[in-house]
Amino acid sequence: MLNLLGNVPDRQIAIEYEINPTTVKMKRLELGIPPFGKKHLDPIPDLPADVLNLAGSVPDKKLADNYGVSRSAIRSYRLREQIPIAPYVQESQHKWTKRDEGHLGTMSDGDVARKLGLPKAMVSYRRRKLGIAPNGRLNKICWTQQHLRQLGTEPDQVLADRWNCSVATVRQKRDKLEIPNCPRTKRQWRSADIKLLGTITDTDLAKRLNVSSTTVRDKRIELKIPPSRRTGKYQWKQRDLKRLGRVDDAEIALELDLSPQFVAAKRVELGIRPIQHIKTKWPSRLLRRLGTVPDPEIAQQLGVSTATVRNKRLELGIPAHGT
Repeated sequence: MLNLLGNVPDRQIAIEYEINPTTVKMKRLELGIPPFGKKHLDPIPDLPADVLNLAGSVPDKKLADNYGVSRSAIRSYRLREQIPIAPYVQESQHKWTKRDEGHLGTMSDGDVARKLGLPKAMVSYRRRKLGIAPNGRLNKICWTQQHLRQLGTEPDQVLADRWNCSVATVRQKRDKLEIPNCPRTKRQWRSADIKLLGTITDTDLAKRLNVSSTTVRDKRIELKIPPSRRTGKYQWKQRDLKRLGRVDDAEIALELDLSPQFVAAKRVELGIRPIQHIKTKWPSRLLRRLGTVPDPEIAQQLGVSTATVRNKRLELGIPAHGT
């Protein structure tokens, strides 16, 4: 499933593996993978500044209960920003001195932890509890009229990156001045982009323009532009339908020049369960051959699908044979 994250919509993976879409999203965020069709991670949830400051130092459930916000939103923020879950640490385990605290924020939490001989989680917990920004980020900025004029005109994350401060600092100031969050603006379509509609698949154009395929499809339908031949209704052959659930979706997709999610959607539509994957034991001699010979040759020797070999090769970052 991990190799599908970001390459397939979260909801489609959830349907495929019969799990909650939120579970898929959280795992994707944990691995730092942008959503399908996007180059950047999901936007930061619209949470109060105090919640952003306390995330990782107070348990998610307690924060959610105290501020009346979504627990999953807090968790997604933590995963996005790589903030570990609030550790259950007894303060009495380490007596913090002024000298110890003086290191916080001056170097990475990991470096401080190694210097003091403490777990990294304990150092992160202490730094957040004292309201100290991580190394490389300003905890406070000198607010100028130029700064204030930009609040609410762009997402808090964009402004925080521009001013080298934390998102919480920007959001706290915006909330204090009662400035609403930046609304999501409707995409402005250039004439050059519109000319591409219907000439290539919606998915390919979406990746090129860094938007969702739904955005492309909606615009194409709005302008009454027919889809490219490949995005038209696919005519399934009976012999291929019989292979659904018996052969890996990725293998069928590779052979028919379709996307794995398209194949999976058809299988789900017909109520066919996915093939049960058995973990492949890779002999070292075959691992050494990856990329030196065509994938089908190794697949035949190992008795697995070509997609299994291809996925293993990609997992190890090995280019295909002949490239």
